[in-house]
Amino acid sequence: MSFLDNLENSLKALEGTESSGFEDTSLRERRKNDERAAAPWAAKLRNSEWAKTMMGLAMTAGHQRRVRIGLFWIGTSLRLEALSQRLDVRPSGTGIDAVFLVGNEEKKKIRVDLDGDPSKLLGQWLQVVDAQKSHDDAEAARVFEELKDEIAE
Repeated sequence: MSFLDNLENSLKALEGTESSGFEDTSLRERRKNDERAAAPWAAKLRNSEWAKTMMGLAMTAGHQRRVRIGLFWIGTSLRLEALSQRLDVRPSGTGIDAVFLVGNEEKKKIRVDLDGDPSKLLGQWLQVVDAQKSHDDAEAARVFEELKDEIAE
């Protein structure tokens, strides 16, 4: 088989595995529709006292725990991040959800009431952060002891 024949067969095989333009278009349309539906909720979240209070409480709690809590607006979502734990507050077409994540894996989802108290949600998330910090501290102490023994030898 010549080089050109081999190249032609490879190109045909690649064309067969590509997704169609129609699928890409329908996915884009679905995302646009979702963004349009979430737009009113996104505006409410960004301008709410709930979000401002949540950010203030998170900064205070992080300082008290000596844990850096990162606060980020990512698109229309508010993200809190500490250690390997994340809390995303995401607007959708039907309301606002708080999503607990470890890395990129969703662990729990809760509906958020912007008229409610953000300290309850923050308290739930901080329990997870505290557990992670305790685990990390214990692991660091264990490694330190191993190194201390190696250095003493």
